[in-house]
Amino acid sequence: MGFVHLLIPLSLSFSVTAQMGRWEFHSPKMGTEFNMIVYGQDSVKVARAVSLAWQRIDQVNEVFSDYSSTSELHRIHANAREKHYPVSAEFEKLLRLSLRYCRLSRGAFDISIGSLSRLWRRAIKMDEFPEAEKIREALNHTGYRKIKLKDSGIRIPAGFYLDFGAIAKGYAVDEAYKVLEENQLPIALLDGGGDIYAGPAPPGTRGWTVSLQVKKPDNRIEDSTILVASMAIVTSGDAYKFIEHEGKRYSHIIDPRTGYGVPGPHWTTVIASSATHADALATVMSLLSGKELKKFGRKWKKRFGTQGEYWVMKFGS
Repeated sequence: MGFVHLLIPLSLSFSVTAQMGRWEFHSPKMGTEFNMIVYGQDSVKVARAVSLAWQRIDQVNEVFSDYSSTSELHRIHANAREKHYPVSAEFEKLLRLSLRYCRLSRGAFDISIGSLSRLWRRAIKMDEFPEAEKIREALNHTGYRKIKLKDSGIRIPAGFYLDFGAIAKGYAVDEAYKVLEENQLPIALLDGGGDIYAGPAPPGTRGWTVSLQVKKPDNRIEDSTILVASMAIVTSGDAYKFIEHEGKRYSHIIDPRTGYGVPGPHWTTVIASSATHADALATVMSLLSGKELKKFGRKWKKRFGTQGEYWVMKFGS
């Protein structure tokens, strides 16, 4: 997603470094390309662990996907209008974390924006700017405070659709990495369409080399590189998904407070302790600025400080 990418090709390959094998794999998942780089000494063990990691990503997708007609989220949309509908422990876990982000950001992050995201998704695909009336109508069916979670059951108002697109992919990356770690393969990097988690540094290095674009003091944009280890890095922006209307550019990242896409061009890069947090933070940071951003940062560190600091680079039009 956006301007962060690895400096190495991510096709299937094998090489030997410091008596340890290095394998690269890729597979389409969650509507994007997932890539894994894994270091290990046993090819069979690596292959088995990677297979389990792919399965874990599929499991996450079958909980939170709003595309799959068999996902838990789809069942919730079909059954949670009139009464509380029971949810899985995994769904409840990420829902509660998402609601924390909703509250901390005062609604800049809002998982209830499904009606809006569906509207803008179609608009960008068809290159047809949405009508103001349709945006207002979709806004009437949003608002995280109206989501009722009680005794592991959820209830949502009629017309509401939840959207975990700002956090689920990062969560899937973290969960897949946990599988590799549990199989004694911690030296690995996972990339889910630009949501990256980098484990400990590969043999003979100080970290994983990742490239990104930076804004110089004179407003020039230049390519740069950073080394990361045991950290996540996520970029959110309008490099690929946007729509232009009356001379303005609107991102696929929707501001739940206005109903419109974030004006561009823009991008935000976040480095954090996990891809789950980095994914959510990249959306929040794309929407907040100035005093709002500083206030959120203080509240976030108070709530999540034990999980590490985060670093942000933001560029906007």
